Amino acid sequence: MARFPPPKGREGDRRYRTAIRPRILRQVGGSSSDAEQKPIDGSTSATTQFECPKTGLRILRASCNLETVKDGRGVILTYLPDEPIREFNIVHFRPTSVRGMHYHSHFIEYSLAVAGEGVFVYRELRDDPFSEKSFFVARGFCVRIPVGVVHTIYSISELTVIACLSKPWDESHPPIVQMGAIPKPERIG
Repeated sequence: MARFPPPKGREGDRRYRTAIRPRILRQVGGSSSDAEQKPIDGSTSATTQFECPKTGLRILRASCNLETVKDGRGVILTYLPDEPIREFNIVHFRPTSVRGMHYHSHFIEYSLAVAGEGVFVYRELRDDPFSEKSFFVARGFCVRIPVGVVHTIYSISELTVIACLSKPWDESHPPIVQMGAIPKPERIG
């Protein structure tokens, strides 16, 4: 197993951080401290990469346990939800499939991509398809979807997402509201 050589001094730390941390961050004041990094997008939250002002939907930024990278064990990425997570589900998408535009009336959903690629789509206005916005989804992409925000994921390749809910699915009536017919695959198998 190949191991990364330990970084040497401040320059080594900077190379590791820029290779691991999302490029949305920049250094402020020349220090290598994470506490002095600020998001380029102007937000003050170290855990939010993007927030839609109309819906409150947020793309979360992971923090990184740099020690696990320096010693060759790998990486630990941490996401901090605002709400307690009451249920989580593993959702598998077949290549070129879509779950259908929908929203949830009773819970906040966090979706964390763990494998594959796709496109996350949401609407700024529930009934307006022209208000759709999208983000590329790959491993590590995490989105917080507020109650009532219309959204879906289109898979590009086989995609696996962990869906974390602030209220159990079976305690939500209805747990999902579809915005139209659910697309059906031409063949299964």
